[in-house]
Amino acid sequence: MTNNTPSDAALDAAIEWLALHQGGQPNKQQQADFLRWLNENEAHRRAYEQAKNLWLSPEVEAAARQLDMPDQPSSAHPFKSVKWLSLATAAAVVVTLSVSLQLVGQAQYQTSAGERQKIALSDGSIVTLNSRTDMDTHFSDNERRVELHEGEAYFQIARDVNRPFSIISGDSRVSVLGTSFNVRTLDDGIRVSVSEGLVAVAHQGLDEEQLQGGDWAQTSANDIDVARVGVGPEDFGWINGRLVVYNRSMSSVVNEVRRYVPGVIVLLGDEQPQQRVSGNFSLDDPIHALQTLAQLNDYQLIRLTDYLLIVRPTR
Repeated sequence: MTNNTPSDAALDAAIEWLALHQGGQPNKQQQADFLRWLNENEAHRRAYEQAKNLWLSPEVEAAARQLDMPDQPSSAHPFKSVKWLSLATAAAVVVTLSVSLQLVGQAQYQTSAGERQKIALSDGSIVTLNSRTDMDTHFSDNERRVELHEGEAYFQIARDVNRPFSIISGDSRVSVLGTSFNVRTLDDGIRVSVSEGLVAVAHQGLDEEQLQGGDWAQTSANDIDVARVGVGPEDFGWINGRLVVYNRSMSSVVNEVRRYVPGVIVLLGDEQPQQRVSGNFSLDDPIHALQTLAQLNDYQLIRLTDYLLIVRPTR
């Protein structure tokens, strides 16, 4: 951490003071305590200025729109009568609850942020759902079909030659008889990673690809990309509650952690292409995992609210 970077404790205190001023008019004692803290040293003044600058940054403004928060205050009166900071947590809670209620109404099985769930299906197959996953099942006398709408699931399929098992996600289909594999939804397709057995992956009108243990395939708008080796802890670590990343960019790691926490994580600053991140962490506390990775790689994790986190370079 550079000399111009406030300590985590000073920045946390600055954010609390900022929240107090955002939430309304402090009383005389609170204002006196704030001024005393602010004037104790230069580090406190830098921390408070940094907290205000962070809150007015374009990235945080975009995060506010994502959380459906009120417009941020204007630069002319950035902290006058607008309870913007104190509303952030409440708005994020409302968004999180709204998403949960929508899932309950739409899907047979779903998990919330940070939740993992193991499900025994009626045919004897076992499905483990990762965080933020939304899935339906449709079983009949001649087929077993799962619709994976969002998220990630690990399938251990009971063999039944008379009823093939298929997973549908968007324009992609995975077909099996009996095997173990992972399916993760992407923006424009899916990633399938096979631990054992045989899997067939189809996408739109493209030729079907056959995968076996150790293979993975990723579908996109007009392609199926296949690798015959390469699956490992990064693909399956989450099943055992581990976040495993190897030789990844910080933005990629932040995207990974976003799946496990409610609210929004904002990554600030220009990323160094040559900087790569690796680690193996518990998913029981994904924010602590991100904080550790940040500290080891010259980044700082700043908690503006319980539902709005900032990751930024320290140099």
